[in-house]
Amino acid sequence: AQGRYHPVNDFPMSQGTRCHQIAMYAVYDSPLNMLCDSPTAYMAERECADFIASVPTVWDSTECVDGRIGEYVVMVRRKDDKTYIAGLNGREARTIDLGQLPQYAGAEIETMFADGANADRFGEDYRSTRGGKLPATVDMAPGGGFIIRL
Repeated sequence: AQGRYHPVNDFPMSQGTRCHQIAMYAVYDSPLNMLCDSPTAYMAERECADFIASVPTVWDSTECVDGRIGEYVVMVRRKDDKTYIAGLNGREARTIDLGQLPQYAGAEIETMFADGANADRFGEDYRSTRGGKLPATVDMAPGGGFIIRL
């Protein structure tokens, strides 16, 4: 997680959780994305790599629906018939109220990545969901994030 980051040559870290890193692909405006690591590292994490590869780089619409500068952000982006809801978090754990998006209440989730229960201590901990309804809330660890594709 963000507060525990330190450089380690034999176990490289990134700042932010796995879900923070995935959500950046939808939150940041980046028409030319890249993955920086050995291709074998992404082959070992196929579920995440396949999802990242499917995230558009150009959007039909973008809306910042919640946030506070330096603390967190929640964005909704659309491309064709897909909607992405993504959040990035700062140093404090927080719960995001997805009820603030009534237009998506009861929407069917295609894929969701969210911080796992131990993501505050082990940034690689995440949970993925396929199917089901959009939850009322989503928790973000310190330095965490989430991304939902509807």
